[in-house]
Amino acid sequence: MINHVSLQGRFTKDPELNHSSNNIAYVRFTIAWSEKLKTVENKCFLNCIAFNKHAEFVCNYFKKGDMAIVEGKLITNCYEELTGTKKYSTELKLLEIHFCGSNKRQDSQTIDEDDNLPF
Repeated sequence: MINHVSLQGRFTKDPELNHSSNNIAYVRFTIAWSEKLKTVENKCFLNCIAFNKHAEFVCNYFKKGDMAIVEGKLITNCYEELTGTKKYSTELKLLEIHFCGSNKRQDSQTIDEDDNLPF
């Protein structure tokens, strides 16, 4: 099965580096883009997560409003609220990120599939 997503969008806020309980660096951020259907503009958002040196790369080189091309795979998480209701969330596990639409140096980073994940 193929699970690969590529999209271009803008950071909705400044990324902030965090660390898990076993000291793995990670960052959660949201990419936004819009699609037009005839006269209606649909605003879209996708939550993303990056780990280790790739999380540090995102935090060092991107800020709110910056445009980027993100590539990765979709992961769906399931959790239960205190009321017993099951909730689902989908996010992109970042495998590669590219600068675009700015004067920043052209660079990207690819994530090794064997990265240790805290979750």
